[in-house]
Amino acid sequence: QAQGLISTMTASRVPITGFKQDPSKFEACKLLVIGAGGIGCELLKTLVTTGFTNITVVDLDTIDVSNLNRQFLFNSSHVGKSKAKVAAERVTAFNPKAKVTALIGNVKDPEFGTGFIDKFDLVMNALDNLEARRHVNRMCLALSKPLIESGTEGYTGQTQVILKGESECYECTPKPQPKTFAVCTIRSTPEKPIHCIVWAKHLFGLLFGEKDDSNAVSEMGETNTTDWSSVYNKIFDHDIEVWASMEEKWTNRRKPVPAKWSELQSMGDGERSEGPLPSQRVLSLASTACRWKESFNKLSERRKYGTLVFDKDDQDAMVFVTESANIRMWSYGISLQSEFNAKGIAGSIIPAIATANAVIAGLMVLEAVRLVSGRKEDCRFVFKSACASGKRGVILTSLPSQEPNPKCMACGSCSLECTVNCTKMSLGTFISKVIKGSLGFNFPALDINAKINLEDVQEDEDEEEFARMQQLKPLPLNHPRIGFLNEGGTLVSVLDGSQDMTVEMVIKQDEELDEQSFRIDTQSLTQALEKQQAEEIQGQSNSASEGAGAALASAQDDEIMVLDDELEVLEDSGKRARESSNCQNDAEPDHSKQRLK
Repeated sequence: QAQGLISTMTASRVPITGFKQDPSKFEACKLLVIGAGGIGCELLKTLVTTGFTNITVVDLDTIDVSNLNRQFLFNSSHVGKSKAKVAAERVTAFNPKAKVTALIGNVKDPEFGTGFIDKFDLVMNALDNLEARRHVNRMCLALSKPLIESGTEGYTGQTQVILKGESECYECTPKPQPKTFAVCTIRSTPEKPIHCIVWAKHLFGLLFGEKDDSNAVSEMGETNTTDWSSVYNKIFDHDIEVWASMEEKWTNRRKPVPAKWSELQSMGDGERSEGPLPSQRVLSLASTACRWKESFNKLSERRKYGTLVFDKDDQDAMVFVTESANIRMWSYGISLQSEFNAKGIAGSIIPAIATANAVIAGLMVLEAVRLVSGRKEDCRFVFKSACASGKRGVILTSLPSQEPNPKCMACGSCSLECTVNCTKMSLGTFISKVIKGSLGFNFPALDINAKINLEDVQEDEDEEEFARMQQLKPLPLNHPRIGFLNEGGTLVSVLDGSQDMTVEMVIKQDEELDEQSFRIDTQSLTQALEKQQAEEIQGQSNSASEGAGAALASAQDDEIMVLDDELEVLEDSGKRARESSNCQNDAEPDHSKQRLK
C-alpha cells in the first residue's frame, strides 16, 4: 500500500503555479537540510517531489517508537537506526533522480562549521532546539547564505526566510528564556513532578556529564559516583534524612521520607497505574528502584568513553531521569509519573501534529522555490494558526519580511549590558549560564578589559589551556586571575570562531544577586521591537482589503513563544480567536511570551 501511494504521488507530480519554473535550477541547487524529524521528513519528501535533487541532510538522532505516529518515512523496522540515513534512503522512492546524502552528527560540532555550510546554496532548518537554531543562524549570516527557518507546536507553526542585511534574522526578536525554578525548591522542597524531573536532569549531568560548577543538585562530597549503591544511599537516603531533620521547613508541609534500599520491599508502593504500553505504566517503588539501578550501571559504562548529554530519546538516560524523579516523588509524597509523562515534561514536548508539520514543510518549499527562481522580494513570513479566525476563516497569515533589527546581537551592531555578582558568581557559571546558555555561544573566547584572555576549549584541542581553565572556573569573577571589576564595569569581548561572531559586553556589579543569577539588558530593545511591529501591522491593516485586514488584526493579538523542545516554537493563539472558534490547544506551557510580528 505504501509503495502504491508513493507511485501515485510521484506520477501525479504537478508544477507549482505562479512561478516561471526552470527545473534545471532546482536540480543544480545544493540544499542543506538540518534535521530529519517531524518537519524534516515532510520537508525532504516535498523537496524531492518538487524537483530538488541535490540534498544533504544532517541529524544526530536515532529513530524512536514515539516518532512513528508523525514521521511517516519511518516504520517499526527502523527503530534505533539513524534518522538521517533512513530518511535519505526512503525519499529516493519519491524521485529516483534525487541524490540525498545523509550525515550523522550535531550541527554544532566543528566539522559542520562555516567551511561545510559554504558548500551549499541554501540552508533549511528543521531543528528542535533554540541553541542549534541560533548557531545555524549565525553561521549563515557570516557566510551571507540564505536560510529558511521553521517550527511547529501542536497545530500552530511558522516559516521565515532569513537574508543577511535584507530581512530579520532568527535573533532579531529576543527569545524568552525557558522557565526556571528556585534552587532551594529543586534541592530540598519540591512540590510538583516537574520539580523532581528538573532535579533528576541535573543529577544526570552531575553524574555523567561535563563538570559544571552551576549544578546545584547535590554535594556528592567523597561519594563514589561510579558505584550505584553509594550514589543511591547518598541522594535517596542520607540527603533526604538531612532535609527532613530541618523541622522549620516542614511546619506546613509533609516531611520527606528516605527511600532506604534495604526496606524497599516492605515499603508502601505509592501510586500505581496501568496503561496500554509499558512506558505508560507507573511501577511500584521496588521496581522503580531496580530500573534506576540498571540504567545507572549502563550509563556508568558509557561514561567511561566520554561525557554524556541528556537526550529525551536516549532510552538509558530517560529511564534514569524518570526513575530518579519517581523515587524522589515518593519521598516527598508527590504522585509518581509514567515514563511517557516524564518524557513529556523532561523534553517540554507539546503533542506534535503530522499535518501541521506537512503544512509548514510545504510553505518552506514554496519559499525555496521563490529564492531559487530569483524572486527573493516575494519571500514572506508565514504563520499558521491553530484555528480559523476572521470572517474568511483565515488559518495562514502571510506578512512581508521585516527589516533587520540594528540592535540585534547577531546581525546588527550592539553591545550588551550584563549584571552579575562578581563576588559570588564563578567563571564556570558565567560561561555555562550566561555566555553559552543565554547568549548561545558554542566555543567562546573571552577578552577581559583587553588584558586577560581566556578560551573555553576541549582537552584534546589544547591541554595546557584546558588545564588552566579547569583551575580558573571555580574562582569568582572578581579574582585577580580573572579580572572582573566590582566597580566601574568590566568590558568583555566574546569571540566564537565557529560562528564567526564577536559581541562586546559591559559587565556590571550587583551585590544583591546570588551566585546563579544575572540580568541582560534587553528591555529597551524589546520595547522598540513591539512598537515597530505594532506600527507596521497597523499600517498594513489600513491599506489591506477586508479579508486581509481581518487576518492581520487577528495576527496582531497572537503571541509567540519558544520552547527548548522537540518541534519547538510558536504561538499561543490570541484569546479572542480561541474563544470565537471554541478551539482548544493540546497544551499550554507556562512560558514567558512576546508579540508576534
